[in-house]
Amino acid sequence: MDVSEEIRASKFKDEFHKAMVNLYYTYKWYDDILGDLFKSYKILPQHFNVLMILKGSHPSPCSPKDIREVMLDKGRDITRLVDKLVAKGYATRELNPENRRQINIFITDSGQKMVSKMNQELIKKIQSLNNLSEKEVTQLNEILNKLRSQKKK
Repeated sequence: MDVSEEIRASKFKDEFHKAMVNLYYTYKWYDDILGDLFKSYKILPQHFNVLMILKGSHPSPCSPKDIREVMLDKGRDITRLVDKLVAKGYATRELNPENRRQINIFITDSGQKMVSKMNQELIKKIQSLNNLSEKEVTQLNEILNKLRSQKKK
């Protein structure tokens, strides 16, 4: 269904405006569908993102700065996200012995197991939503990459 019908909007300034609304609407649609999976693990998508970053750097630690640089949602408070992961036993936090002003964050064995299991479920869910051809997916990625190549104003 066309985004105009979905959101009952009769007019857009131009096709680019319509595309941006469509992009955001589609993101929220996708986010709502995947939200149940995150709720079942009692974490937010941002927690999952932090765990994937920690898993990718394992066995090396990450600093909060390292995490923030590659997070998908940079608007979140890293300290609070890590606090919850530590409380759940999915991550640990230690002072960096070489620089006592820096914190090292590690993923635990429990965190690795949980994020691996969750990632498998997430991949299955994502694959079930794919109704695009390989060529269409490639084009979509190229378009999104091009869109983001514009400098922030």
